Amino acid sequence: GIRYLPTSYWGAVTLLLPLLIFRLTGTSTAATTYSAISLTIAACFQVLTGRMCDRIGRWRPILISATLVTISALGLALTSHTLTGIYVFGILATASAWSLSTTMPGLIQLISHDNEKGRVVGAAHLAWSLGMLSGSLGGGKLIDWGPIWPFGISVLFCLGALACGFGLYRIHGQS
Repeated sequence: GIRYLPTSYWGAVTLLLPLLIFRLTGTSTAATTYSAISLTIAACFQVLTGRMCDRIGRWRPILISATLVTISALGLALTSHTLTGIYVFGILATASAWSLSTTMPGLIQLISHDNEKGRVVGAAHLAWSLGMLSGSLGGGKLIDWGPIWPFGISVLFCLGALACGFGLYRIHGQS
């Protein structure tokens, strides 16, 4: 759940934000500028998240990233009809989604036994692929009804991922 649900949102974001930016501005340059800025900021956040995991453990970065992913989905649901909203919450989506992704190897280390780590990694990658697939297809289908639909549903998915994160924390404790 913590791998599939936010990745489904990320699949929708990856497809829809450049499309929405193009629809608002009429130029592909605006969409590529957004992508460049958001990926540059996300790279910085990945390094920061990795450092946080090394210094304070993995659970707080996991829960913070999952919370920020949820906030970004809510922000996009409410403001994706504006270029400013797309930039602000889209960049937050990119930074927080990649930060959450950065925590996955450590999470797998925490929750799996030595004799099952390979299977858990495989399952996590399968969940990632299915999330990207369903997010892209679902987002592409729902966008014609309005941006609130794919991003509103994503809020629910991200809340589910956050609940999974807290559930894993309760089961596995602080590590």
